[in-house]
Amino acid sequence: MTPSQKLYGFIGLVALPLALYAIFVLGFLWGGINKNAQELTSARAELARNEAMFKVLEDFQKTLRGMGADSKRIDELFIDKDIPLDFSLFLQNLAKDNNLSSELSSGGSGAPKKEPWDFINFQIALEGNFRDVFRFIDQLEKAPYLIEIQGLRISSSATEKMVRAYLSLKVFAK
Repeated sequence: MTPSQKLYGFIGLVALPLALYAIFVLGFLWGGINKNAQELTSARAELARNEAMFKVLEDFQKTLRGMGADSKRIDELFIDKDIPLDFSLFLQNLAKDNNLSSELSSGGSGAPKKEPWDFINFQIALEGNFRDVFRFIDQLEKAPYLIEIQGLRISSSATEKMVRAYLSLKVFAK
């Protein structure tokens, strides 16, 4: 063999393992790059999910803060079941403001199965001008309490302008 053929043979013997080694190393690196790319893609997807979840939580927190004031207002709709003094004073003052004489009595309380909240029954007898009675009822319906008028009976008095009204109320309590 000639020296150039020996040189080519030697180069071939050295180049072939180097080429195989390079292919092996590049293949290994390529697999690692693909693995890292997949991990990066999944990390980006998880980050996007976390950002979306964070936004939802922020919106919920804002809604919850806004509901705090509403919750307080809703709580104020219910009278105190143990001491309904504020509501009794409210009824007496409302009657007085409408130029009516009033007698108030409290009935039973409870929460039957069909009612979601406790309640107290009140009966109020009013005497005065017909318009004043209906103004009282109108203001009672607009009162800051959760009230259900269960019964209304009106009778005329000896004088034409005076009436006597009997109201049965269900007032929801906490």
